[in-house]
Amino acid sequence: MSGRMPKPTRDSPSPGNEIHVDVVDDDDDNYLIRRATTQAQDINSPPLARPTAKRRDSSNDDFHQSPRPKRWATEDEEILEDYNMKLPSIKPFYPRSNKMGIFSSKQQGLYNAYAPHPKRLVPQVPDDDDDSDDMNYEITEGKQFQEGNEYAEASSDDDDEEDMDDEDLDQSVIGSEVPFIEDEVDVIETKSVFICLHNQLKATRNGGDAMLIESELQSLAFPKRDEYPEDCSTNVACGEIIFRLKGIRQFRRCAENQHFYSRYLFVRGIPYRIMILPRDTTPQSKHLPSGAIPGRHIGYFVQCNPEMKIKWNMRGHITLKMMSKQQGKEDYVRRIVHSFHPSENDWGYAQYYPCDNFDDPRNTFLEDDTVEFRVTIMVDPPKFNLWTYPTLNQKYGGHLGIKNLGSTCYFNSMMQMIFGVKKLRKLIYSYDSSSQNEIDNFMFELQSMFFRMQYSDHPVDSNNLGRLLWTDPFSQEDVHEMFMKVVDRVNDAFKAKNDMSITQMFQSRVHRIVKCLNVPFVKVLSADENMCILLCVRMGNVTFNSVRESMENFVSGSRLEGDNCYNTEEFGLQAADMFSRFVTVPPVLVLTLQRSTYDAYAVKLNDRFEYASKMNMNEFLEDSVKNVANCTYILYSVVVHYGESGCGHYACYVNTNLQGKPRWVKCDDELTFRVTDVEAISNNFGVPEGSKEQDTGTAYVVTYLREDQIEDLMCEATDTDLHSNIRNKIIDNFEEDYDAHMERMETMHCQNLLVATNELLRVHGTQRFDLIDFKQPNDMFPRVVLSKDMLVGDIYKELRMRCDMLAMAEFRVYLFRTSEIMYPSAQTRGTFKGGQRPCLLVPPEGMYQCQTLCEGYVNHAVYIRMIDKSPVGPEMYQPPTDMLVFIKYYENGQYTIMGSIQVERMQAIDELKPEVRAVCDLPENTLIRLYTEVSPGDVRELEDDDVATAHNGFDGDGSIMVVERVQDTNPDVLAFPHFWENLSRGVTLILDKDDDLFSINTVKHVFETHMIECYIDTPVRSIVDELVVRYPNFKRDQFLIWKVGPIFDKPSLTFYEHMNSTTVADILSIRTDMYDPRDRYEFHLRYTVFAFEIKPEQPYLQQCVYVVNSDCLQTEAVFNPEWTISQALEYCQHGINFNSKGTGKLRLVAAYRVGQDKAHAGALARAFRVLDNSFQCETVLKFVIEGTCALRIEEIPEDQLELKKDEALIPVVHFENDMSMIFGFSFFIKIREGQTFGEVKAQLKAMIVATDEEFLKFKYFLYEGVERLLIIEDTTVIKLSVWQNNDLAFLEQPVLAIQHKPTSPEQPKIPVCL
Repeated sequence: MSGRMPKPTRDSPSPGNEIHVDVVDDDDDNYLIRRATTQAQDINSPPLARPTAKRRDSSNDDFHQSPRPKRWATEDEEILEDYNMKLPSIKPFYPRSNKMGIFSSKQQGLYNAYAPHPKRLVPQVPDDDDDSDDMNYEITEGKQFQEGNEYAEASSDDDDEEDMDDEDLDQSVIGSEVPFIEDEVDVIETKSVFICLHNQLKATRNGGDAMLIESELQSLAFPKRDEYPEDCSTNVACGEIIFRLKGIRQFRRCAENQHFYSRYLFVRGIPYRIMILPRDTTPQSKHLPSGAIPGRHIGYFVQCNPEMKIKWNMRGHITLKMMSKQQGKEDYVRRIVHSFHPSENDWGYAQYYPCDNFDDPRNTFLEDDTVEFRVTIMVDPPKFNLWTYPTLNQKYGGHLGIKNLGSTCYFNSMMQMIFGVKKLRKLIYSYDSSSQNEIDNFMFELQSMFFRMQYSDHPVDSNNLGRLLWTDPFSQEDVHEMFMKVVDRVNDAFKAKNDMSITQMFQSRVHRIVKCLNVPFVKVLSADENMCILLCVRMGNVTFNSVRESMENFVSGSRLEGDNCYNTEEFGLQAADMFSRFVTVPPVLVLTLQRSTYDAYAVKLNDRFEYASKMNMNEFLEDSVKNVANCTYILYSVVVHYGESGCGHYACYVNTNLQGKPRWVKCDDELTFRVTDVEAISNNFGVPEGSKEQDTGTAYVVTYLREDQIEDLMCEATDTDLHSNIRNKIIDNFEEDYDAHMERMETMHCQNLLVATNELLRVHGTQRFDLIDFKQPNDMFPRVVLSKDMLVGDIYKELRMRCDMLAMAEFRVYLFRTSEIMYPSAQTRGTFKGGQRPCLLVPPEGMYQCQTLCEGYVNHAVYIRMIDKSPVGPEMYQPPTDMLVFIKYYENGQYTIMGSIQVERMQAIDELKPEVRAVCDLPENTLIRLYTEVSPGDVRELEDDDVATAHNGFDGDGSIMVVERVQDTNPDVLAFPHFWENLSRGVTLILDKDDDLFSINTVKHVFETHMIECYIDTPVRSIVDELVVRYPNFKRDQFLIWKVGPIFDKPSLTFYEHMNSTTVADILSIRTDMYDPRDRYEFHLRYTVFAFEIKPEQPYLQQCVYVVNSDCLQTEAVFNPEWTISQALEYCQHGINFNSKGTGKLRLVAAYRVGQDKAHAGALARAFRVLDNSFQCETVLKFVIEGTCALRIEEIPEDQLELKKDEALIPVVHFENDMSMIFGFSFFIKIREGQTFGEVKAQLKAMIVATDEEFLKFKYFLYEGVERLLIIEDTTVIKLSVWQNNDLAFLEQPVLAIQHKPTSPEQPKIPVCL
C-alpha cells in the first residue's frame, strides 16, 4: 500500500453522527464521558466473526491507499508562520554506503521519508465532512491552550458550517507514533500534550470553540538491541511497538475509510508501524442510539516499508496483541507469518476484535475509552537488489552467504557450520593440495571455498566443490550424510599424511561396559568411535524432551539377571549392569537428532526437543576419566530444517561470540543476518505433540564446543596459513572470480556511459551517422560507471566526483537517447527509428528528479556542454527555449563533427550562418550551404528564409546541421546529398572462403578473404564479377555466395537463380527500403568455388556421403539428377585427398544405413554393392532418400580397376556370434568363376590386419540376406551364379561373412535388420 490517501468526502449529517469537541483544561481528567445506550454482547462470548489473517482490503474498503508520512511542504511553511511555529528540521538517517562507496540517492530518499523529527508529528484524524488536504500541527509539552480561539479563527474556512453543540461532545481518535529509538535509550516514555487541528476544523462565527484533543501518550519500543551494542539502533533483529488508541467511542462512529497509524519502528533497517482501521460486517444504514455502527470490528494490521517502490521481500513473524487492563486476565493475541513485498506491504486481521464487546462493563481491554495495542516484530532481513541496495545484514561474525544452486541449502548449512570453527579452517588451509589426485583436488576446492567465504564480499558459488560431492544440485540430500562425507574425506586426507588432527577434533570414543553387581568384575565389551553422535527424539512410544534425556538413553543400559546373567568365567554367572560411557569427548561435539521415522513412508518428527546453551558431559563419562578435564560444552551452531521429510529447507544458526554474550547469526543461503537468542534456540525446539502451533523449524544437527578448548578452536585463521605450494594459486583464482563477479554486477546493475564533449567529438566522433558509433570500441572517450538506481538529479554530483575535468567546471548534461523523427510528408519512404543523440537535458543540481538512471532513460553516453555560468534561482526551473544543435562539416568526402550551438525555435537559418562559420573555422565571407541530417536517406536542404522547425529537421536537442562549402568553380553542384545517398545505401561485405560445405565438390585453391564495398541493392552477379577479376582462372558460374546465420547456414539449392537473380539485400534478408546502416553495415558472407559450372534451370540435390580413404569422413555432396554416377564422381575428384600410391579412381558404394549415432560405423561395416557408373543419379538418390541405404565413396584398388566376364566383386563383412551384429570394416574382394576358396583366402589374409594365430580361427560363410547359403571351406569352388545375383535387391545380395572376435575393442558392433 503506498501513495497518498484520497480526501474523504462528507456524508449527509445525521443525528449522533457529528463530531463535537470542546476546549478543556490540561489538568481536567474528566473532560469526556462516554455515553453508551445499548447493551453489547457479553465479553466472554465468542467474537462475532473469527479473525482471519489477511490483507486489509475488503468489500467495504473504498480507499486502497494509505497516506505517506507527512513531509513539510511550502504551503505548510506559510501556515506555520501565521502561528509563529518554527518548521522542524529533518535529520535523516542514512544506511551504510553501498559497494560503490557512496549513498544511493534512492536510499537517501527512502530514509528521509521515515526520518524522525525532533518534535513528533501527530497524524491527521479527519472528520466525516473533511474535504481539504491533510495538515499536521503540534504543540510542545506544557503549553496551555485555554480557549484555542486563535487556531479556530485561522483554520476556519467554511462560513456555512453549523455551530457545534456542547451536548454532543465526544472523544476523537488520535494515534501516537512510536518514537525513533536512539542507541543510548532502552525504553522511551514520552508524555506530551498534542493539539490536532483538522483541515476542516471549524469554529463558530461568534467565538465558537475549536476542537482540541488532549492525550497522554506513552510510546514504548523494545528493539532487543542489548544483544549487539555495536549495532546501529535501526538494525535490530526484532522490536515491539505499543500504540494506544484513545477515543474508542468515536472510533465506532467514524467512517470506515479512516486509518490510524503509529510512528515507525525500524527493524533490520526497515520501517514498520501499526495500522488500525474500522471494519464493518453490516450495512451502515442503521446506527445504535449512541451513534455507533453495529457489527463494527477493529482492523489490526502491521504495515512495512510503504514508501519503497523497488522490488523487495522480507518474511516476518508478527504477534498482534490487545492488552488486558486487569491483572491476571489474558491479552487478546493473534499471530501471523507473512512475506512482505510491495504488493502486500501490510498484513493482519480485517476483523480482529468486535467493537460491540466494549459495551460490556466487564471488558478487560477498554480503560478510559482507550485500548492499547502491542505488536512484536521478528523478521528476516529484507531481500533487495544486493548491488544497489546492499542489505544492512550482509556479513556478520565472519560468515558470508552461499548461493543456492537449486536444492543445495543442506550443503550451504553444513559448510557454514564447519567454517566457523577457525582451528579447522586453519588446519585445512595448511594442507598441501598441490598434487593432482582425487583427494587433493577435493582439498584444494575446499580450501578455495573457505577462502572465498572468508574474504569475498558477495555470496559464494559452491559449484566447484559441490560437483565433487553431489550428483545433482537439484536433488536434496541429508545434511548429516553430507557432513559425514566431508569430514571423512578431510580426515582421510590428513591421515594419509600421518596427521590425526581432524580425528582428535571430532571423534568421541564410547565403551560398552558390563559391571557385575556382587563381585568386582568390570569388562569393556566394545569400543565405538564416532565423528557424530546420533540421538533419538522418539524411540517407540517413548518420547525424549531434551538432549539430556536422549543422552541418558544413549548411555543407559540394561540389567542382566536371572536366566540372563552374565558369564564372567572367573566368577561364573553373575547379575550385572550393561551400559555405555564416554571415554573421550572431542573439542567439537556434533549431535544429530534423529527426527525421521517410518510408517509406510518417511515421516518427520516435529516433537519438541530442547537443547541447552550450555551442557556438562561429566555424568556421561567413564568413572576413570570423570573430573579429569573440563567437560562443559557451549552451544555453537544449530542446523534447522523447515518442512517435511524429503522436502523443505535448511538454515544454520551460528554463535559468533562464544567467549562472551552469545551473538547469533543465521546463515540462510545467500543471506547472513543477526538473530536473537530466542530465534536461534527456543524457536527451533519443535512443537509439543498435539499442539496447534505452526512449526517454524526444528533443530536437526546441534554442535557444541568444549569450553576449555574454545580459545584454541577460535584461533585466527588468515591467508598466511595457506600452504606455500597453493597460496598463490588460490589467491589468483579468487581475484579472477572477484573480477568476473564485479563485471557481471556492473553489467547488470550499472550504466557504463561514455562522456562526450565537443573536443572529443571533433577528434574521435564518427564520420558516418549521428555523433558516435556505439558499435565500435570508442576507447578514446572517457567512461563513467553509474548505478542504474541512481536518481537522474544526482548525475552532476557523480560526474564532478568521477571526472577531474568537471570538478570545478560549469556545464550542462544531456543524455543520449533515441531521438524522435518527424517526416515532412506521408509519402516518405519506410519509417526509420531515431538515432542515438544527446536529446534530453538533465536539469541542474538544484532541480529534484525522481527518475532513475535506468536502461531506456539513457543509452550509452552523456554529452557535456560547457557553459559560462550556471543558472541560479528561478532560472533553473524554467524550461529551455533553445535547442542544442550539432554542426558537421562536409568537404571532399570527409565528414567531421565540429561542435555545437544553441538555436532558438523558429529562428531564421540566415541568422545562424555567422555562428556556424565560426564553429567550422571558416572565414566570414565563405559561401556555405546548410542541411539537416535527420536519418539515413533523409537530409533536408535549408534555405536562408527557412526557420528552425521540426519540418526542416530540427527535432529538438540533438539535431544535426551539416555545412558544405559552395564550390567556386561549380556553385550549383550539391555534393553532400549525393554523398549521403551513397552512405545510406552502402554496405561492406566480408567474403570468407568456405571449405566445409560441399567440400568434395569444391576446388582446393589458395583463396583469401575479400572485403567488397557495394550498395544494398547491388546485384550479386556484380560481386561475382569482382571475384572473377581477382581469380581469372575460374568462370563466374563456378562461384556460389551465401549468408551464414544461426538457423540456416546453407544456400538455396537453386544455385543459378540464387546467383543471377538476386541482390545483396536478398542474400542478407533485408528489405531495401528498411535498411538502416546505423544498426549494421558490415556483413560476413561465405563463398565457394565448385568444380563444375552451375547451369540454369537445373535442380541440384544435397546428399550426405561417407568418403573412405585413410579414414571415414562424413560430408555433404552436390548431385544433379541429370548426371550419371561417372560425372558425379568426376566432380568429386578435386575435393578428395588420394593415397600417393593409389589409383586416383573413385567408385560409389551402396552401404547399410543405420541410426544417426552409428551412421558412421554403419557405412564402414556393411557395404552391399558397387554402383555402376552408368546409373543416373536420379535413380540412386531416390533409393537413398527412401532410407534404404547410404552412399560411400572410396578409391578403387588397383587389382579391381578392371573386371573380366568371369570375375565379380563380393562384399566381405565381420560378425562374432550372430549375423545381425556386425563390426569392423566392410570391403570388396574380387572372385573368379571356378576358383577355390583357398585362393580367395590368401587374398583375404593380405587385406585383413590379424596375426597368423587369429587368422587361423576365422570361419567363413556365405549369406544371402539373413539366410546362410553355405559354410565355406578351403576346397569350396566358387560359382558366380550362387555368389552373385543381380536380380536381387541391394540388401539381399550375397555376402562373404567372416566369424571371429573383434581384433580391436574399439570396433563398435552394428545391429543389422535384414
